[in-house]
Amino acid sequence: MRSLLLVALCTAVADAAPHHCLDEPGKKLILDENLIGVANPDGAENQLKLSMCWPLVEQPGLLFDYTNVEAGLYNYLSPIYVQQGAFVAATPLSVIQLRLEAAVVQYWTLPLDGAGYYSVDSYAADYRDSALPASRASAATGAEAGASVTLQGQIELGSRTSLAATATLNPEYWSIGSGAFWVNQRRDVILARSDWLLKSTSSILLVLERGRATARVGAFDDLTLVPRADYVANIVGGVAMVDFRHATASLHELSAFVRIGGYTQHAFREGVTALFGVSGVWERDVE
Repeated sequence: MRSLLLVALCTAVADAAPHHCLDEPGKKLILDENLIGVANPDGAENQLKLSMCWPLVEQPGLLFDYTNVEAGLYNYLSPIYVQQGAFVAATPLSVIQLRLEAAVVQYWTLPLDGAGYYSVDSYAADYRDSALPASRASAATGAEAGASVTLQGQIELGSRTSLAATATLNPEYWSIGSGAFWVNQRRDVILARSDWLLKSTSSILLVLERGRATARVGAFDDLTLVPRADYVANIVGGVAMVDFRHATASLHELSAFVRIGGYTQHAFREGVTALFGVSGVWERDVE
């Protein structure tokens, strides 16, 4: 997903120009859409975000060139759920980003095993698709709230080459349905009716810039923790993406990305997992 894959860049030179909103100066209205597919587990999601971005600290300098405040609405839509909410994010220093979000979540059913809301007996329940027949699926509503802290940075290696790193800690609170426990399809875990989970993601990427195109390739680590269950899932692997900027006046960026990894820890999943997709970012300058 874009929030796991794209690095918000921090300059490594003191005389860099401001990059407050979408790596550019000034206020912007932003529309961001991502179409994502996942294999093992199989799934798809369309992410749509509409936001307003304002520069925060406009004093020139290494620590302030990327500072901003962003607020808006988002919609995550899959074949079996929709998550709609609002967020506010702040980058008080170029090297750190903070974010809060809250959303309403709706699950519905499809005539397929593993497709819908499933109530289960415990954290240890089997939630393979074969253990979740379509006849047991139901609809459910609830809410999600989350926060995140991201540390980010970039070191210039040459005029068009750099090394970027990011690390994000993301606690989430979920309250869905009426069952004592349920299968969270988006995070691929079992949660209690009202429960916390913790995501920790990090990446290190080699960045190659050629004109309007930027290629990134590197490694990632993706960890999911359910504290009350003492449960941990982890994926490590490689990631690659390519961005094309300013194809039109309003299309700020068009991207394609792929993330391929392997499970080092999970309740039952093994082997290779993949995440892939395309994204577009549209912008409008605001006076």
